[in-house]
Amino acid sequence: MVSGIVSLTMAWFDLFMPPRCAAEGCRRNGAWFCDRCAERILRPRTTCCARCLDEDADPISRRCARCSGGSTAFDSAFAGGLHEPPLRDLVLALKYRRIRPVAAELAALISIALPPVDHSTVVVPVPSHRRRVRARGIDPARLIARRLAERRGLRLEAKALTRTRDTKPQVLRSLEARQENVLSAFRADEAVRGRHVLLVDDVLTTGATSNECAATLKESGALSVTVAVAARATTAPFRGRHHWPRL
Repeated sequence: MVSGIVSLTMAWFDLFMPPRCAAEGCRRNGAWFCDRCAERILRPRTTCCARCLDEDADPISRRCARCSGGSTAFDSAFAGGLHEPPLRDLVLALKYRRIRPVAAELAALISIALPPVDHSTVVVPVPSHRRRVRARGIDPARLIARRLAERRGLRLEAKALTRTRDTKPQVLRSLEARQENVLSAFRADEAVRGRHVLLVDDVLTTGATSNECAATLKESGALSVTVAVAARATTAPFRGRHHWPRL
């Protein structure tokens, strides 16, 4: 039933809103993210933290201060690229312009960045509060997670993690304020017990939300938590580039 609704939605978009590249200044016809723009995606540099992708990491150990100190609850993180144009344009097209087919493009980028995962892995989206979903009219993390699960042939547990209260927006908050804002804001169910979890979101910024989600999942018996995001935010200038394969 759900897959049928998704197929009808995609058909509606193709008929009444033909694909045009979502990257700012591009708008080429034929795809929501064209090959030329995909080749311009920036990736985390090779010296970033191997656990959370923070750019401020020791170049030898490849660990940032937080991960070295043992305060990171998730085991690793992978991103389709950096939250810079043109990838940022694609993320915003889904989140604010509500172009649902873009979720498949973002999932494809994540899948390229991800290494092989255990077949018992379940895909769990970072949950939004129901009031936020109603107001926005879309749940980006769940849409991306569904497409990623389909692409990797993994089980989607869309309701395994829930947000118990409507937290305030994290934008412009310090790391400490973000951590306080999401403290004890999630609940996980038995679906994750004894399973490896692929925790999916659109953007990883400070990692406060992902960290709290991972801690909650592990308290409920998850064996490991890998964060998989479309884009990793960065506050430092970035110089590296990566030419991604065709989507």
